[in-house]
Amino acid sequence: MMTKTSILVLFSLLLSCSAYSQSNVSGNDQPLFIDILISPDKTVSINNHVNIHPDYIKKHVSEILNNHSVIEHENLVYRIYGTKRMKLGDIMKVQQKLVDLYPAKYERYLILDQNEQILTDDANWTKKLNELEILKIDKP
Repeated sequence: MMTKTSILVLFSLLLSCSAYSQSNVSGNDQPLFIDILISPDKTVSINNHVNIHPDYIKKHVSEILNNHSVIEHENLVYRIYGTKRMKLGDIMKVQQKLVDLYPAKYERYLILDQNEQILTDDANWTKKLNELEILKIDKP
């Protein structure tokens, strides 16, 4: 009789743990950062995908989100990088396209360094950012 009660308690405990884990799909409150680099020729690099035509932004962002357990996009943050040779309007066009696809927070940065070319055509461009002088642009 004691074993049957223990099994029932254990079973109900497992069910309650399962229900909790399903309601908290992401498992933590850490943001998911998607890094976007806008080149002067107006192509974009998204994380490790380089030289993407702006019309294909949705495809690449969707792939990233599908590979993560982010159901609610409240923890999604776009980090958008542009060069100082670009107009802020060009950066804002890509930003608006991203926010229209998946509403999220965003941070904008300008790469001030003359050596910005080290990022072009490089799938590891996000790792090289710390070698450059970057200015964060405050949100409006």
